[in-house]
Amino acid sequence: GTGYFARTEIIEAWPSAKRVYDLIGGLVDTSASTLDVGILQVVRQPVDGMDMLVLQGEITNRSAEAQAVPPLQVTLFDANDQGVMYWTFASEQAVLQPGETGRFRTQAINPPRAFDRTAVTFVDGG
Repeated sequence: GTGYFARTEIIEAWPSAKRVYDLIGGLVDTSASTLDVGILQVVRQPVDGMDMLVLQGEITNRSAEAQAVPPLQVTLFDANDQGVMYWTFASEQAVLQPGETGRFRTQAINPPRAFDRTAVTFVDGG
């Protein structure tokens, strides 16, 4: 019973447990369709002689269910809208409660100088 009623807290404490819940019936919604990425901030700064790109933002769960947060992908696009660099990362929270907003922060060392646009998407199809 505890494993069912405390599933969100278990996944927050141990993100790998999500796979177990997926196998026994998907007790935590994993669809990224009700998660929104917003308030994106991109800052370039020198760190120890290197160019550092710091990207941070928010993810909001618009659903009425607890929502597992899939990995995110950052893509940097040039003036021709071609992807010139990308990487994946995990958000700071593995699960968001209904209406809850979580934060993410990621960074890249020595990104391409000429990029015009940044996009953050969910790896699992969001």
